[in-house]
Amino acid sequence: MELFQKTIDKFLENASEAETDTISDGTDAFVPAVMEHIELAGMHPGDSACVIPPISIAQKHIKTINEYTRKIAIELNVVGLMNIQYAIVDRRKGQEKVRSLQDYHADIR
Repeated sequence: MELFQKTIDKFLENASEAETDTISDGTDAFVPAVMEHIELAGMHPGDSACVIPPISIAQKHIKTINEYTRKIAIELNVVGLMNIQYAIVDRRKGQEKVRSLQDYHADIR
C-alpha cells in the first residue's frame, strides 16, 4: 500500500470542527453521521465533546462533508474504518460572513 502524508500548519481562528467516522470496503463508503464538536477547532487535547446531529452546521456543509468523506475513502481504497476531521472557517467577504469547509485531519484505522 502506498502511503500519503501531507502536513500543513496554519492557525485557524474562529473555526468550528466537525468529524466523521466512516466504514469502507475499498469501493464504496458509508458515513453514518456527522458529529459537531462543542469546542472550537484545535482547542481540545484529543478528548472532545460532540453532538449528533450537528446543531449549528449548515445542511450544505453536512452534505459536502459526507461527499468529501466518501470520495476520500474510495480514492484511498480504504478497507475498514476511517476518521476525518473538518474545520469550518468563518471569513469576511466585504460585509458578508462566509463559512468555508476545510479537511484538516484524516486517520485510516
